Amino acid sequence: FHNRIKAGFVMARNPYNMKMITRYSLSPDVVDAFAFCTKNPAPMFRYMDDLKPYGQYWYVSITPYGKEIEPNVPDKKQLVKDFQQLSRMVGKERIGCRYDPVFINEKYTAEYHIRAFAALAEKLDGYTENPGDLSWERLEALGELAVYDRTAYVESPLIAERIGDAEIAVLRSVR
Repeated sequence: FHNRIKAGFVMARNPYNMKMITRYSLSPDVVDAFAFCTKNPAPMFRYMDDLKPYGQYWYVSITPYGKEIEPNVPDKKQLVKDFQQLSRMVGKERIGCRYDPVFINEKYTAEYHIRAFAALAEKLDGYTENPGDLSWERLEALGELAVYDRTAYVESPLIAERIGDAEIAVLRSVR
């Protein structure tokens, strides 16, 4: 990838006509953005200066599984640190976290996932956009609006209290 960015182009073979090869410019003038999906962003950190002229969005998958499930994925504590570092590099509006895939078994129960996701969300708070970072003007124009930045899992009884007798409630995450 880095070599192609430095060269300024990439060659791609047409999968339906193997004799047809097309050269695509990778100039920031014609590339709107690169989207990255990864479970390990750290190897790209040394190339971040080369990516500055480009729009970019990062989806980093962080799951709570051990090495028996994900033997080639870095330690989860390190992944959280790497997510935070990447957020500081590209901005919290250009990074999102995926908690995926989710599977349930004897070790990784639903309750385990609820606790793991809540702990992860707390560690990533402020490193990716949340409802407090978005414009609510269009909804506010429709009537009274209350936006709560976040409610920790341990505070979940507050959700019902905050909703009260509202006609509409929009929830970002529901367990």
